[in-house]
Amino acid sequence: MAESATEYSNSAIIKIAHQSWIPLRKEPSSASEMVSCLLFGEKAEVLSQQDDWLEVRCLHDQYMGFIPVSYFETALSIDWNSDVRLLSGLSSIELNHQPYLLSPGSKIPSNSSGHLQIHTEINNWIDFCYQYLNTPYLWGGRSIFGIDCSGFTQVYAEYRGIALPRDAYQQAEIGDGVDFGDQKPGDLAFFQNTSGKITHVGILLDEQKIIHASGKVRIDKFTSDGIQHAENHNLTHVLAGIKRCFTDV
Repeated sequence: MAESATEYSNSAIIKIAHQSWIPLRKEPSSASEMVSCLLFGEKAEVLSQQDDWLEVRCLHDQYMGFIPVSYFETALSIDWNSDVRLLSGLSSIELNHQPYLLSPGSKIPSNSSGHLQIHTEINNWIDFCYQYLNTPYLWGGRSIFGIDCSGFTQVYAEYRGIALPRDAYQQAEIGDGVDFGDQKPGDLAFFQNTSGKITHVGILLDEQKIIHASGKVRIDKFTSDGIQHAENHNLTHVLAGIKRCFTDV
């Protein structure tokens, strides 16, 4: 069945992202901070409407925020009954004769056969992470166009087949603790501020290298103290702990 940008399920109104990505705001204002985003094809339940803003709950991680109604005004005749995520890399899709650039993690409509073009082939999780190198840091971002530290680990975990919550401190509660020295490639490392709160997370490429979003997605040195900047060698993040979320690392 072809759907527009809106679905109705058990009386709940479900909105479907049909842009490359849609910012999710903390408050119903364009000046409010962006706390997350919806990728193409992801869905959100409408909780309420305030003037031209919708309060929504993202269905993939239950994160809540506000999105302007205008993002959903254009209807696309698409079969949205597919939950297949694009994990192969940066791609583009043509729908209704219009091109859309898609970030990894986007959901693909089931009637898109023959219209999807893969620009980046991904063979393993390291390839998946490397495609984000130099992506600019964006608070609340989850896409290859702009991403934050926990957005990066969330889409990485999705590639590995694990659903992680949105924020770093929430992700730190998932998986098994690992002592420094026993870390393996693919483990997540968490970092704390001076108050001991988890504020940063990254992905270990090996025992001494970490890829993470800080200013941009970059690779730095991983030590028992934390992250050491690759160029100036300053300690930028203080280690709080290491977690193993994947059984195949």
